[in-house]
Amino acid sequence: MRAERGVLLIHGDGDFGDLRGMISPVSSFGQLELFEAPRQGMQRAFAQAGEAAGRIAEGEVTPDNMVELLEAEALFKANAAVLRSADEMIGWLFDEKA
Repeated sequence: MRAERGVLLIHGDGDFGDLRGMISPVSSFGQLELFEAPRQGMQRAFAQAGEAAGRIAEGEVTPDNMVELLEAEALFKANAAVLRSADEMIGWLFDEKA
């Protein structure tokens, strides 16, 4: 497949057993969706952390709230790592193209 401007998207559902069909072109007006999923994941993790921290601040210091806060931290870090990897991959692709 050829993209209009040479930009590719990688689609996936978390199952990396079969990578066929996961790469598709992006239109010249499209947003590079490779960064969208981790960005949304970071936003969800931030919201989750805020909710758990709010409950803890109100005096609900329960194991469930503490676990939710730690889970949000781990989700944020994981999505940030995906975002960094995507950024590095795009940089590598541009370097190879140049």
